Amino acid sequence: MAAATVDPPFPELPDEVETALAEVLPSEDPLDATDFDAVAYLNATFPNERSLPRLDPFIADTTKQIAALDDEISRAVHAQAEAGERATRDIADARAATKELEEKIKLIKEKAEESEAVVRDVCADIRELDVAKKNLQKTITALKRMHMLTTAIVQLRAAAKDRRYAEAANLLEAIGHLLRFFAPYGAVPRVADLTNEVCTIRDRLRDEVFEAFERAAVLSESSTVDGFKESGGFSSLRDACLVVDAIGPAARERQVEAFVQRQLAPYAALFPKGGDASGLDEADRRFAWIRRVLKAFRTTYAAALPTGWRVEKRLVLGFCARTREMLLEVLESGDGPRLGVAPVLKALQRSLVFEKEQQQRFDDDAAEESRRAARREPASYAPPDDGDDAPALDDA
Repeated sequence: MAAATVDPPFPELPDEVETALAEVLPSEDPLDATDFDAVAYLNATFPNERSLPRLDPFIADTTKQIAALDDEISRAVHAQAEAGERATRDIADARAATKELEEKIKLIKEKAEESEAVVRDVCADIRELDVAKKNLQKTITALKRMHMLTTAIVQLRAAAKDRRYAEAANLLEAIGHLLRFFAPYGAVPRVADLTNEVCTIRDRLRDEVFEAFERAAVLSESSTVDGFKESGGFSSLRDACLVVDAIGPAARERQVEAFVQRQLAPYAALFPKGGDASGLDEADRRFAWIRRVLKAFRTTYAAALPTGWRVEKRLVLGFCARTREMLLEVLESGDGPRLGVAPVLKALQRSLVFEKEQQQRFDDDAAEESRRAARREPASYAPPDDGDDAPALDDA
């Protein structure tokens, strides 16, 4: 008699797995219960002998279920085997595709590096061309200004020769701007020659202006006519002032100082030290004299001399400085104490009156000048729009 085949025990699953399966695949069949008991199930199905006739149909039905489950399990195992093979093939295909993708990425990276190198070379060429363009533009600007400077010097030479001083003043101002542009190139022979020529012409103009001022001052002392017109060379005093301004601040200061010295030159002769008119009791005569000088200045020169020179103010300051020295000499001499307090107080009072009078006039002149400046645009030389600084060529 053959030994009965014993099925292997069904493996027990953890409680968590059983709970999860019950939630995913709910079933009310007792055979699906995790705590299934075969004896209890049979006793419940065949509780007594009267239920035994149902045994054969139950066995047949159970046999069919077992056959159906075996067939389903067989199909599942077959499908799982095919799925495993397909997964293996898919993994192999994915690995091959990944390898091919890596090769393509490597190729793209190599091409990108080559493209980057080409771009760097192109950018370097563009940078060199851009530097060359900037240098070319700066060179063109320098050549244009060199042409402007040469032309202006030729015109200045002709204007100085023909004594067209108003035109020479404008040319000097323009040439000054151009020479400042070429200042960094002073070692270049051509620039040095042009600079020296401008300096020579400027010195000649300065000497002519000073000489003309001296001649005009002599003529104006003995006549009411404009000394510049009589002396020849300048069409008006304004032309002379334009030339002085164009030459520079040092020339203007020298001319103003010389003018003030000439206008105040008679003062020391009229009120000599120890003279009858040098005492404190004659202070009124001093202030009367300077008022006449200022009146004559306003009549003859004030309308023509530039307001920026402040010549009238310089005249007043020069007079005050000289008067202070003279009166200090009087006070320090032996004659001062014998005069008493009254002449000193009188001279002080006249000085304060004169100071207040001149201060008020200067304040009014300054306010009027401010109002005139606000009503008009100041005229000045406008350099070209291509930059004021000297071009420094860049290195490629």
